[in-house]
Amino acid sequence: MSTNVVKKEEAGLPAELMDDIVATAGEGVDYDTSELQIPFIRVIQALSPQIKKSDPAFIKDAGQGDAFSTVTGQFWSGEDGITVIPCFQETKY
Repeated sequence: MSTNVVKKEEAGLPAELMDDIVATAGEGVDYDTSELQIPFIRVIQALSPQIKKSDPAFIKDAGQGDAFSTVTGQFWSGEDGITVIPCFQETKY
């Protein structure tokens, strides 16, 4: 059995991509905080800020019992409802 170590030649990135990486090194990441928000669907209740006209979270034409997206502000009528398809489940103990 051989114990010799063979060093493989490293597979490098294409020169154009490497040039871009080197040119932008240290600039950091540029993104908006809205890109980091996790969307939730919530139900509007009697004291929810989404139905108070003086609140910045106000959603025009929304009412109690309606569901809304916490990121986009889109809402759905509580009488019509929405279809939710669960696509992930994690059980923790």
